[in-house]
Formats: sequence, C-alpha cells, structure tokens
Amino acid sequence: MSIQLVSADHEDRLQEILEGTEASLRIISPFIGLDISKRLAAILEINPAICCEIITRFSREDFVNGASSLYALKSLNEAGVTIYALQGLHTKLYLIDNAAGMLGSANFTSGGFRLNHELSIFVRDEADILADMHSYYNDTLTKIQEKGDYKVTAELIQSEIEMVNKLRKDRKDKTTKYRNEHQFGAILNKGDELVTGGNPDTIQTILASGVKDGITEGIWLKFEGDAENREGPEDRYEIARSAKLPTGFTSFPAGNKPSGMKPGDYIYLAIIGTDGRGNSTPVIMGRARTKGFFKENIADEEMKKEFDWMWEYPAFVELYDAEFLDTPQKNGISLLDLLADVGTGTYPSTIGTAKTPIELRSIHYQKSHIRITHQAKAYLDSRFEQAAKTYGVIKYT
Repeated sequence: MSIQLVSADHEDRLQEILEGTEASLRIISPFIGLDISKRLAAILEINPAICCEIITRFSREDFVNGASSLYALKSLNEAGVTIYALQGLHTKLYLIDNAAGMLGSANFTSGGFRLNHELSIFVRDEADILADMHSYYNDTLTKIQEKGDYKVTAELIQSEIEMVNKLRKDRKDKTTKYRNEHQFGAILNKGDELVTGGNPDTIQTILASGVKDGITEGIWLKFEGDAENREGPEDRYEIARSAKLPTGFTSFPAGNKPSGMKPGDYIYLAIIGTDGRGNSTPVIMGRARTKGFFKENIADEEMKKEFDWMWEYPAFVELYDAEFLDTPQKNGISLLDLLADVGTGTYPSTIGTAKTPIELRSIHYQKSHIRITHQAKAYLDSRFEQAAKTYGVIKYT
C-alpha cells in the first residue's frame, strides 16, 4: 500500500501509469496535450485490450489558444479511447485499473506532466481511497450521460479542427479570446452534486496520513517471510545484509515492487510469527531508514546464490540506520498490540473510519508492505525503545 505526494517527478509517474495499466485507464482532465496523447495511443496500439475513457472539456477557446489539442483528441479517438465532454471541468484524476490513482493539479499535457510546477497525490493499493476515486468518476460519468449524448466523435473533432484552423488563419488580433464562442459538453448544475463514496474527505484522509508539519514522509510496515513458514517464538530475527549491502536490505516479490518507497522513508520490519501470548501475528523486530526503490534494485545471480529466497523475492530496498532487537521474536512488538492501542489511526486508509479490530487485522493480509501513520510510528518507536533497553539491539551503520 502506498500514498505518495508527487511534486517533481510527474513525468516518471506518467510513465508508470501508462506502462503499468493492464485493463482500464480512466482520466479526467480539462486539457489534453498532443505529445502525452501520442504516448498513450502508442501504448493502446500495443495492448488494445486496455479500456480507456477520458472526460475532458471541449471548448473552442481552449483549442484556438492552444490550451488543449484537437489533434490529441483525434489521436486518442483513433486509438479507441472513449471521450466525454463536460463544461466547466476542473478536476484532474487518473485511475489505473483498480490498483492505483492520482489526483492533483496536473492536466494530461506536457505542461502538466513535464514543465509546470504541479502537486498531486498518488495512491496505490489503498482500497478505501481508490473506491472513493472510482465512485467520483462513475458518478461524474453517470451525470454526463443523464444530460444527453456528449461523446466526442471523430466527426465532431474533424469539424472543430476545420473551424479552429479557419479562426486562427483569419484572426488578426492575437489577444482575441473566444470565450463561449462554442462549447460542447454536459453542464452539471449546482443541484447535480457528485458523490465520492463512503468517505467524502478523501483528500483530507490522504494528507493526514502523509504530511506532518509541512514535511512529507513515507512510513512503512514491512512483513518478512510468509504465513506458510512462520517463525517460532524462540527464533531470532536478523536484518539481511551482504558485502555489497553492508547496512542491510529487505526484499519484495517481483509482482509487488515497492515503487512508492523513497530515500529517507522509515520502515519497520515485522517477522511473520507468534507473539509472546501465542497469537499468530506479525511481530515488529527491527526499524531503519530506506535508500528508496529504483528499477535497478533487482537481485542478480550472485545475490540469489547467496540468499536463495531472493528467487521468489528479487526486488530489494537498501537500508541504513538499521537496528533490530537482540532477543527472541516473542519479545518483539505484536501487530495486535499496535492495532489495539492505535486502532483506526494505524493506517492512512482507516483514519476516521469505524472499522472493527477484526477488520483492521485483515488489512495487511496478502501484502508484503503497507503504509502506516505518524501516530503508528510514534507508538512503535516508544515500544521499540522500551524493548531495546530491556534486551539490547544490534545496529548496522
């Protein structure tokens, strides 16, 4: 699970969106740019099974003044994208399958993803927040369809191209604007309120999880091992390290690379085992900072020979300031204690919800890592320092 503030790397995030889509890409953007649209069209040609929809504005003023490109719409239409028009649109939303979404200031243009100063929030594998995003998109589309047939067709695009080209050719005063000269699209009145699903405060929830005193930090809980091979209560945990990675590392399945982990993020390491009360649960035994995940962080043959489990978990993140408790794992910090004491404040996606303890326990299932809150971090640091005084720690620096 991941919630990340995106500021300087929108283009990298765009590439991840385009290359990572498997079945469905849904976009809401007032302006559509040609270069970006060509990149999307090329992806769709390679993988025509992807269903792509776009909600945008269709305003002559935007086309004449170059804010949005008719040729971009033409390229997308020819690539099989279904395009809908909505007047007065300002939202920028990107939904990738049911796995990820981005919401912020960036239009689907070169300026939005490459040139301008933009700020967005990128969400991966956060079910509640993504459900709200999809609900918003679905409701917007439903409202458009209820107002009439506002699909942007090839004929409409070509007709507008001819008109805009003529206006540009005839225009003498370059400052002339064509506001309200011609707009196509549904008009949603104030009474046509859009819903956002079960939690209307999606953005507040996201920000509360990742921004504190103006500083954005990634805080992660990483699960070491798997439920089929649980460690015993007397087993000891040790952070993996090698000659190439002397300050330690942790690894991930090939299909669940930690792309959201950035340099300086905090990570808490939990062994899949049994706590001191005999409960089968993850037990937090270590903590560190990460050097971030990069596409080259994949185990080579030498690493796989040294650590045979890296055949199954080849993606890795290098650690620093790493330390782990020098005691059997039964003396570690039970995840059940964290959930009992911090409750719905443990995970970004559960802040402000009424989830029960049983529901909270199921959130981490089938995950190699999950984002946690500052409140959870403060709890774990306090408990870790208490345990360190009692049992001691081993550090890799």
